[in-house]
Amino acid sequence: MSHQPLDGESGDSKRAKIRPISRLTFTPNKDGSVRQYWEQTSDNGRTWSVAFDGAYRRAVERTREALVAELTSSKTATLGFYDGISGEQANFRQVEGRWTIREILDHLVAAEIVFQQNAKTLSDPTGKESVSGFDPGPIESILGPIVANRNQRLNAPEPLLPKASGKSLTELLSEFRRRRDDSIQLAGSANLRGARAIHPLGSSNLDAYQWLFTMAAHNRRHLEQAAEVMADPRYPSAVQGLRRWTGLWKGAGKFNGRDVDAELSVKSTLGGKFDELNINIKIAPGQSFQGRALYGANGNATWSDSYGNAYPVAGKWIDGKLIADWGDPVRGRSTYGLAPDGDLTILDEVKRPDGEFAPFAKYKLRKQIVNQTSVMGTKQLLETESLQVGVYNIQVGSDISEAAAQNDRVYFVETGRAMIEAGTQKLIVEPGALVQVRKGLPLHIHSVHQPLKMLVFEPKQ
Repeated sequence: MSHQPLDGESGDSKRAKIRPISRLTFTPNKDGSVRQYWEQTSDNGRTWSVAFDGAYRRAVERTREALVAELTSSKTATLGFYDGISGEQANFRQVEGRWTIREILDHLVAAEIVFQQNAKTLSDPTGKESVSGFDPGPIESILGPIVANRNQRLNAPEPLLPKASGKSLTELLSEFRRRRDDSIQLAGSANLRGARAIHPLGSSNLDAYQWLFTMAAHNRRHLEQAAEVMADPRYPSAVQGLRRWTGLWKGAGKFNGRDVDAELSVKSTLGGKFDELNINIKIAPGQSFQGRALYGANGNATWSDSYGNAYPVAGKWIDGKLIADWGDPVRGRSTYGLAPDGDLTILDEVKRPDGEFAPFAKYKLRKQIVNQTSVMGTKQLLETESLQVGVYNIQVGSDISEAAAQNDRVYFVETGRAMIEAGTQKLIVEPGALVQVRKGLPLHIHSVHQPLKMLVFEPKQ
């Protein structure tokens, strides 16, 4: 009786099996790290595939002082971030399914409870090891960046999902402060070595020190997430919203029934504590109207114009629009809103004796590439017959918007971190990264926590 080979098996399978061969190359990097390039072949070296390409850094000695400093630093950053946030801001939701800033803090409190309890249990000399044996060593140098990296989306386990719908932001901040102080005290006095327990991320076998260190990294990860919420153009904050519109806008519209050209500029001033809005309406040759408003963090402003008016302004954000009531008592209203196509619309209304508002001016403006905080193309780093390279220099809290380009572009982040929105996609880009944006996509670039320098490569027209 003959034997028929099964699927995936040959008659001489024993002779055909070849064990994979590995080739590892270690190369020192200028920053002190070491690159490992791991290749494998299954055909005796005819072809090679990459199994791993990464870098190792010398482990920093794990000290109690360093852990206390990191827990204290991330606590200070969290309390500072949430200082002054209103209830409306705390409950702003970008889209269904995304967390609000209040829910992010709720999650941080829940995580603090779980991480702290694990560390406390493992530091108890009378406790038993949840997992014995293997000690992974100082893996916080690897696990910390993984936890803090917002490019890798992770789902929170059910016990850590936000639940405290009845708690105010003030109550959550008070609980976070109290529990973090307990964690700092634990880090400063407990036995942090010995017993270990599995952390779900990568099934890492962590001791008490590493649980607390990971908790601090987790804290910073979600501060990044909260910053992304605040960067949304609909976020209900006068300062945040206006800074999304930083730059020069030009367009046209109607002013008391007449066709006019309009310009609007927005810029941060007085050390970033205020935002200045200037508008210039060109009614006819030699005839124009200029107005200026200085907005504070609470949404209120002072207004003055070339017609001799000067009065207070009360601003509030509703559905992504800035509604500014001017005068006391209120004499009129200006509504600013960003349309889906990227245009900024302005509607000016006067309050009639019957209390109703009647429109007298309406404008539609497009953001210009050249503005107060970023310059594109004025500094040419490279220019050939077919290619030009421009530079963006974007200050903290500032951003730029571009209309859909005629050609593909490549953006290179030289320094700082960028949040790039192209069409419906949004991503955080680290220094040294390249991003290609296809033609036809509108683009928005925002600096994240530090000044940003980006190079843009594009074909010449």
